[in-house]
Amino acid sequence: MREHGRNRRWRFRQPSVLPGFGLALGVTLFWLVLIILIPLSGLIWRSSSLGWSQFMTL
Repeated sequence: MREHGRNRRWRFRQPSVLPGFGLALGVTLFWLVLIILIPLSGLIWRSSSLGWSQFMTL
């Protein structure tokens, strides 16, 4: 029983069905943050210091 557990630890991981998925997901999330979330957070930051009438004109 103990040898079976030891052999199992050294087994190679099976290849993914979608090769490169982790890298593609990382690049996609990076661009999502860069293009969408940073400007959106800037808009929220700017609007937090405005009054209601100034916010409506924004």
